[in-house]
Amino acid sequence: MQPEVEVKLPDEKVISIGTVMALTAVSWSRPSIKLNLSGHTISTENVIVLFQSLSPSVISINLKGTDFAAGGRNLDSVRSLCAAMQEKTFSVHTLDLSNNRLGPQGCSLLASGLSVCASLTVADLRYNELDTEVATMLLEIAKEKKISLCGIKPGQTEADFTPVNNNGNRMKPADAILLTADLAVITSLTEVCQIRKM
Repeated sequence: MQPEVEVKLPDEKVISIGTVMALTAVSWSRPSIKLNLSGHTISTENVIVLFQSLSPSVISINLKGTDFAAGGRNLDSVRSLCAAMQEKTFSVHTLDLSNNRLGPQGCSLLASGLSVCASLTVADLRYNELDTEVATMLLEIAKEKKISLCGIKPGQTEADFTPVNNNGNRMKPADAILLTADLAVITSLTEVCQIRKM
């Protein structure tokens, strides 16, 4: 069995269509791929191409802070991700969409994909400016599908959500609802550090 390969981009700040095509080619040539695009910017158009071209070998996608939905103003990328999640060949286990300002509408759209996705076990949707209504809807889906919504992996015993360990981000009420889902789904947790008052 060949090992998992993590593809992490070096210094390119804006991910071009050429890079997306190269990532797609790599994903179709390896048996198990983790795509880590965090910290880069990817346009809505380019991430749609990525989602439409995903190979079944992609098991992890990290889009943390990539602004792939233009701060919630262009949700075509979220619609494309949801369409990919409905495909039988979608085999992503871990999906980090944290810190993308998807907003209530974007996260509500995402809920439709999560509700039908068979492979996903860990998602990170924190810091997306969602409201408590959408967070509660996501909580119900997560509990039913046994999906983590704060990036906590099965078997993990500790989680630190203090701002110092999360790029200065503080959990808001909706993020705390997502954490509630994780506490119900990930029973291995023994310690959670959330928000410390300064």
